[in-house]
Amino acid sequence: MNKRLQLIDRLSHNLAPVTAAPSVKYTALLWLAASTLVVIALTYSFGPIRGNALQQLITQPQFFWKQL
Repeated sequence: MNKRLQLIDRLSHNLAPVTAAPSVKYTALLWLAASTLVVIALTYSFGPIRGNALQQLITQPQFFWKQL
């Protein structure tokens, strides 16, 4: 038997079963939602740059694209 196969057999002999990792899509979606909430919370805690900035972002989409 090949030395590599012997090593694999020896290392995997007494392994206990493990649970599967969560879906990558679910984890990424959860991370995106959590980070969005953090950004929103920080933005509201420091207040807008101008009093009408949030209203302008909602009513005038071109203003949003100019900010990017």
